Amino acid sequence: MSVYEATERSVAQAIASGALDADLSAGPVAAVLALARKIDGWDAVVEAAMEDREDGAKLPIPLHDNTSIPTYLRYCEALQLTPSKMPAKPAAEVDPIDELKAKRGKRAQAG
Repeated sequence: MSVYEATERSVAQAIASGALDADLSAGPVAAVLALARKIDGWDAVVEAAMEDREDGAKLPIPLHDNTSIPTYLRYCEALQLTPSKMPAKPAAEVDPIDELKAKRGKRAQAG
């Protein structure tokens, strides 16, 4: 899965869960998707530069892009698309009596 596809999935899930407002976040979402596409395209740029041209010359390999990924991660954090920023899933309701019975059952099995 590409970075772009994974980012699209994350954004869609955040919108569906209500953690992200699609209208209010449209600009930042477009920016993070553009960065994701740029990150995915980087390998193709390097590969093309390394291939021999018809005349035998090689293109210079571009310098490593050391800003796109950190910028992408900052956008993800701002949009709360990182695991530490996502709202916690509500815990399943557990009946206290059932929980007590389960604990007693484990104790009885242990000893």
